[in-house]
Amino acid sequence: MKARLSEIGLTVSAWYRAGHRALPWRETDDPYKILVSEIMLQQTRVETVIGYWKRFLEVFPDIASLAGADTEQVMNMWQGLGYYARARNLQKAAQMVVREYHGRFPELPADIRRLPGIGAYTTGALASIAFGLPVPAVDGNVLRVTSRLLLLEGDVGTPGVKRGVEAFVADMIPTGSASDFCQGMMELGATICTPTSPVCSSCPADKLCLARKTGRQLEFPHKQAKSPPVESRQIVCLIRDESGRILLQNRKEGLLSGLWGIPHFESDNDEPDADALMERLGLTGLDAPEAACDRIHPLFAEGFVGTVTHVFTHRKWNMEIWSFLWRDLSDGPGPAEDFTWFAPDRLSGIPIPEAFRKVLRLAGKQPPEEKRKNT
Repeated sequence: MKARLSEIGLTVSAWYRAGHRALPWRETDDPYKILVSEIMLQQTRVETVIGYWKRFLEVFPDIASLAGADTEQVMNMWQGLGYYARARNLQKAAQMVVREYHGRFPELPADIRRLPGIGAYTTGALASIAFGLPVPAVDGNVLRVTSRLLLLEGDVGTPGVKRGVEAFVADMIPTGSASDFCQGMMELGATICTPTSPVCSSCPADKLCLARKTGRQLEFPHKQAKSPPVESRQIVCLIRDESGRILLQNRKEGLLSGLWGIPHFESDNDEPDADALMERLGLTGLDAPEAACDRIHPLFAEGFVGTVTHVFTHRKWNMEIWSFLWRDLSDGPGPAEDFTWFAPDRLSGIPIPEAFRKVLRLAGKQPPEEKRKNT
């Protein structure tokens, strides 16, 4: 087995050196820039990441600039990629490198793994690509390629099987070619050994592949089916004032913390819940929401706008949008601490998650092209 694994490693490395996709992060050995690409590439297409990566590094060209940046600016540069916790952890990692490693990215795998948001795969990718260390980097592509090459029957989603794959991959890494091998395995999975249409005739390791030999390529990897996302019904309160400004909330915790969102709440009722709605409006700090809103609809001010669906990784929001016109009928203090009025022309410059961008587009408060100018 050792000889077989070694031959696979040498074959994949040579294939990668002979030619591969020209991607901008492959033109640098800066671990910070490689880290940014790796975090962005998690569950995001390469074609989309290229533009984001370049723009992000224009604003935050080195680890010190990211560490010292305003968090809202970081979130705004990340807008459209989703998974905003990754952006928060990326900045925390930069701050830790500046604080504990004097701005020099750590090279040892154990130190890399200590950084916020860095797991086993990212540790392996940085150690091998940036520093040339023989550390396995096993992502979805590498799991698929390895399971087909070796005809691994176990569920690759289980920790035990994944550890076994990591051990096999570690034995494949050729001496002195950790970077080429790591990127070669990823390239092989992304371009040839794809999930549903592997191009085996173009694979450099086709003669070494047990799945190819037995005609069972599409049976691998074995993976338990994912559970569907949990659905919830969200009542979204789109509140504007008489000058056309829109009320947004800056969330401090939860799924979309650190971002600007539209006030909303979850409802299990088949019909709109007036009490829950008025309670939610009351949290904005606006005085007397019952009196301050137009009552065209008996419960919901200006009325129903429409519905929008947004799917997160494990959640699905079925959003019902209701519009409100708030009239300042008193000398009250204005919105509560976490709420701010924004003119429509400012909306494109603040970090608003795509779920709420959909709401704004449906309500005509944002041009369709704002979906993402840079994707």
